Amino acid sequence: MVLSWKVVSLLVGAISAQWRHGGGGAYAAVLSSYPGYCAKDMDLNSIPSLDDSVQASFGGGVSLDDVELLQVHAMIRHGARGPYTKPRCWEGYAENWDCNVTEVVSPSLSADDGGVGATGLFRKLYDAYPSDNALSGTCMAGQLLDEGYEQEQANGRHLRDAYLCGNPSCLAAANATAKELQDSGALYLRSDDEQRTVMSGQILTASMLNVSGAVLDWHTGDDQYDYLAPNLETCPRLGELSGEALNDPSWIEVTSSWENTALNESMTSVWEQEVVWWDVLDCLMTTACTGRELPEGSLLH
Repeated sequence: MVLSWKVVSLLVGAISAQWRHGGGGAYAAVLSSYPGYCAKDMDLNSIPSLDDSVQASFGGGVSLDDVELLQVHAMIRHGARGPYTKPRCWEGYAENWDCNVTEVVSPSLSADDGGVGATGLFRKLYDAYPSDNALSGTCMAGQLLDEGYEQEQANGRHLRDAYLCGNPSCLAAANATAKELQDSGALYLRSDDEQRTVMSGQILTASMLNVSGAVLDWHTGDDQYDYLAPNLETCPRLGELSGEALNDPSWIEVTSSWENTALNESMTSVWEQEVVWWDVLDCLMTTACTGRELPEGSLLH
């Protein structure tokens, strides 16, 4: 069983808004319903069991009793997080981001150390110094929020309910411990070294498997060379492919169209600063999904 976390997905549903008067004669929008991207209803992510309709697709008289589960690929995105791109998304942006999901660590000289030892436990906290932190508050940029903790607990429960039991249709026994699975080579835990993905993976693992009293190996990589995200250091060919794509006539035609030009000019006017579209997704969705106010005109686009 290999569990890895760093999957980028975008599921945007219908948006409706409530408008209310803000300062300076402007209007701000607060969503009255959330896009699917926000994952507010985690029950939608539950894994359905095999039923008669699936059995019919086997053909040849094969029944559910005749099949054995060999492998599962589960794509898990990190939980809800704060923004990571810039401290000010638009003119007047002054949101405060506080995080309660923290890391507790114990320094160890040996990988074979099976316990906390004499070093004790240390809780890693980000102090609220706006002049030093990218965000105002106790969150580092892109840190996992409380809601993200609950989302990954739900993901772990869904995986446990679907794949842990006592018959061949499951990946492991219901009472299997994470330590037993890891020692046998059946479980390998790996993520990049971003706080939100490390924490999301560990929360999911603790919800899916019995981790009580265990010291588990969690593998990660040097961010400069890690291959879990597109990385020019490990794959220089990516730079060539990116250049080819950005210079492709069809791409240039789309990005220089009057529609895109007008949209960029309009959003620049709404935000009162230059718009970078990757930042737009980050700013809009972290604001909308946490019930914060969007600037007037943002939802119209």
